[in-house]
Amino acid sequence: MREGAGALLWAAKAANVLVTLAAFARLSRPLFLGGGVLGGALGTAVAAFEGHPFAWGLYALAQTAISAFQLMTHYANDFFDRDGDRGGSRTLFSGGSGVLSESALRPRLALRAALAALAIGLLATFALAAGGRPLAAAFALATALGAWIYSAPPLRLVARGLGELDAVVVVGLLVPLCAYAAQAGVPTPLALAASAPGAAAMFGLMLAVELPDRAADEAAGKRTLIVRWDSPAVCALAIAGALGASAAGVALAVACGAPRTLAWAGVAGLGPGIALVVAVSRRAYLRPRGAALVAAAGVALFALVALAATLAFALRAAAVA
Repeated sequence: MREGAGALLWAAKAANVLVTLAAFARLSRPLFLGGGVLGGALGTAVAAFEGHPFAWGLYALAQTAISAFQLMTHYANDFFDRDGDRGGSRTLFSGGSGVLSESALRPRLALRAALAALAIGLLATFALAAGGRPLAAAFALATALGAWIYSAPPLRLVARGLGELDAVVVVGLLVPLCAYAAQAGVPTPLALAASAPGAAAMFGLMLAVELPDRAADEAAGKRTLIVRWDSPAVCALAIAGALGASAAGVALAVACGAPRTLAWAGVAGLGPGIALVVAVSRRAYLRPRGAALVAAAGVALFALVALAATLAFALRAAAVA
């Protein structure tokens, strides 16, 4: 009897561990880590295109710092936004993970995970500096700072209508520049220009993933740009502007010496970008399925632009090598 009871107790504990691990995996939102990987790949591809030899170790350090700081953002954002997330319309790409608002994990665990991810990122940053890449380390530190103040008080930029710009700077600019500097050192005008298409697309992504949460954010006191504008027409116009800015970024990068195949980055964003503008202008985000489609279109806009840009530089670098 005791052996049977012990086996049942062991099975219950094992099941509880599995449930906790599954909840923590949801909290980590691994799907979004692809954005940091694309940004790191873009910066690395630009460096290779310019003729810098690829250094696996430096790439690994830069990407570790980038992904660790991104995980920190996921954990911190869920922790500091847990009250507002309870009333949101959650989709695959918006509304947080839902783990804390559903009480699947204790909030303090998310905060501790954020600090642990920060520590890992700082270790990789220190290794970059020690490995002779102080500028890459500086970009990594700036990434950590920008990622933390996005949702954490006292600045909490996401609640001030500045979170969107913060995400553009961090994900669209600092991430690829960190990876580039790890390979090549001081960024060239081309490295800066190559980040522009993705940075503009990131602004469109931010607006798209905020739209389904507009009501919940307003109720929670978060003054995002979507809450401040309170107009589908203005939102649609802003997303169209981001799409145009992304295309202008492509033209700028080509003028700075990027391969002409970079034009595909502009083409790649047209489909989801136009669909997003139409859906927003029609207030599709007010319906559950429409909200999911709007958020997904925003993510697709950034992902396709960043991927096409990365491939343009990487394939040309491989052809010349």
